Amino acid sequence: MSNCVDVTISTALRFCDNVFASFGFNGDYLKDTYSRLLGFFSPYVQTPLGLLGLDVDFVIWIICVLAPFILIVLLPLILFTLFYVSYFIINLVKFKHHLSEFGHARCWKKAARFVCAIMWRTLGRLWHGYEIHGLEKLPDNPESPALLVYYHGEIPLDCYYLMAELVLERHDKAKAVADRFLFHLPGWRTMLEVFNVIIGSRQECENALEKGSFLVLAPGGTREMMYSDHHYQVHWGSRVGYAKLAVKYKVPVYPVFTRNIREVFRFVRLWPLWSWQLKLYEKFKFPFALVYGGFPSKLITFIGDPVSLDPHNPLEVEELNLKVQQSMRDLIQRRQPMPGSILRAIYERFTFRNVSLDTSVDQSS
Repeated sequence: MSNCVDVTISTALRFCDNVFASFGFNGDYLKDTYSRLLGFFSPYVQTPLGLLGLDVDFVIWIICVLAPFILIVLLPLILFTLFYVSYFIINLVKFKHHLSEFGHARCWKKAARFVCAIMWRTLGRLWHGYEIHGLEKLPDNPESPALLVYYHGEIPLDCYYLMAELVLERHDKAKAVADRFLFHLPGWRTMLEVFNVIIGSRQECENALEKGSFLVLAPGGTREMMYSDHHYQVHWGSRVGYAKLAVKYKVPVYPVFTRNIREVFRFVRLWPLWSWQLKLYEKFKFPFALVYGGFPSKLITFIGDPVSLDPHNPLEVEELNLKVQQSMRDLIQRRQPMPGSILRAIYERFTFRNVSLDTSVDQSS
């Protein structure tokens, strides 16, 4: 057993060292690091494991066996659990408010929203080293509405982190548009309402813009989530509802993209399983897909320059849609290394070196 585990670990470290060599590391960086850590921790680990009747090599073997379970089940389950932690916090704040004789009827929602926003911001910064660039581009006037259109990854974690930042930094006036099926998940309706998430009917979106809110939406929606991949193609099709709103209310449209958003979670795209999942999606309009991941990939949200409407030279809806799509593609091409790589994204998260945020500079140099 010991020799088998040693050979397996040595082979895996040799493979990873070859990958990391492309990032400028020494040839045996991981192997040497593993040896030093093993030598340092062995006196502290072998004694308690020996008292339990366990061997270090056996424990390492068990970890290797359980690794697929951790990637496919445990990490996604932890993320899903965090949503219900938010739901618990919301109901706790609501219950405490109802015990009080003071306060506005909606103040508990705002308090719960701030508490949950702090929780999601902390998660993003600790696990993903989350950053946001371009927040200063948004209107600072509480009465000025805007449209923020973002690229939809497998799991739109970046939207949750972005909403948390907008709640804490931009007057708490952002509203996000979500798919209908989320409102039918047990316990999610209250949580989504507290977070200012709406289904996205035309009337609700118009009301949000009339009140001066930032409207955060993904034109590609679940279709982009299913049909795009680690090459980050934009799949908006003929969805121009956001463009109609922008033309009607003369609001600026900001393209929003998060670097490495598809390197946190991935769908299992094995044929023929993937083709069956796409057929189920087309029939029921529900994302039936197996997901794995939860990787600590570096996430950086970029808010692009606004596509503004000139009152003296108005754009048609289709023209505006094409212009915004091109702005999104340019933003992705400039900020996302292609093709997407989970290993590179994790390396960016934990490296202490300066990582270039502009891929166009890297390509030209």
